[in-house]
Amino acid sequence: MKRISEKGYNIIRNAKSFMFIEPDMAKRIRYIEFDIENYLPNEISKGDYLKTKYGKNFRSILNNLKNNLNTSVAMTEENEVIVSLFSDNFVYKFDNNGLLVDKTALLSEASIYSIAVDDGKLWCVYPTLHSVQVYSLDDWSMTKKIGRKGVNDNGDIFTFPENIFFEGSIAYVSDMGNKRVATVNSLYKFGSI
Repeated sequence: MKRISEKGYNIIRNAKSFMFIEPDMAKRIRYIEFDIENYLPNEISKGDYLKTKYGKNFRSILNNLKNNLNTSVAMTEENEVIVSLFSDNFVYKFDNNGLLVDKTALLSEASIYSIAVDDGKLWCVYPTLHSVQVYSLDDWSMTKKIGRKGVNDNGDIFTFPENIFFEGSIAYVSDMGNKRVATVNSLYKFGSI
């Protein structure tokens, strides 16, 4: 294992790189893009980071979020931006012009840590519920719950899942309590890497 950053956070993925925020020694916030192919970090502008994370209308979106950068963000096929604030249960939906079109609370008893969109569905990670829950983007109805609230004894469900992203139709979930990265396909079948 090789350390890329000691203090990096708010990582976002790009085509051949990823970006993150990192404070320097003077506690100045820096925005870093890490080139995966060449294994090189490069300082970028705050605007470049925000445009990659929230899309071209990032200013409008951030105004609605009171400039809170502690968010998980996902884009739909229609270029809508879905945002959840860390440690709350609201999901914000912005149209492709950056206008807020919907704000809804999905669950009242738990906070969303990470979100991803695939095939018209929003996947939400709930560490304290030991689950990933899938919602329709049309009406926010829950279509699937993967895992349960409680301790995972047999390793076949999640224990404190943390993050999610898609590569093709496969979801990759950081399953912190089981010390693994698990995969879930569109048929909700599990795997582990």
